[in-house]
Amino acid sequence: TTLSQALQQYKYQFYITLFLAISQQLSGQTSLLNYAPSIFSALSNDTTNALSVTLWIGGVKFITTVVVIRCIEYLGRRFLLLCGMSMIVIGQFLVSIAFYYSSEGNVFIQQCGFFGLLGVVLGYSASFGPLTWLLTAELFPTDIR
Repeated sequence: TTLSQALQQYKYQFYITLFLAISQQLSGQTSLLNYAPSIFSALSNDTTNALSVTLWIGGVKFITTVVVIRCIEYLGRRFLLLCGMSMIVIGQFLVSIAFYYSSEGNVFIQQCGFFGLLGVVLGYSASFGPLTWLLTAELFPTDIR
């Protein structure tokens, strides 16, 4: 089949995978995780614990991904994607609040930043991380992939 025939035949699958891939890149998880030590030190003015907290978040991300892969058939792909996207949105909102009010040095603001970052990482690990590539593989036949 030619490319135009394949796109016509599988256009809805193409739109779904395009949405997933773009949303995965725009979720901000990679940037937040890469700059997590800087984010934590900026929010708390404590550079000693920033790296250890980042390592813990990386461990939580790994564990979440493993659990999601094991439970994907039981929980369902749509449910995991919707819950993960919701967690990412809420987490990004909390991180935004933390940075907007970061000059106050309030413990609550620091916790907003931590739980916001944790929410983004958990949401990504429960949705876009493992599911984007799984759904892409499941939506298209082997000759199209």
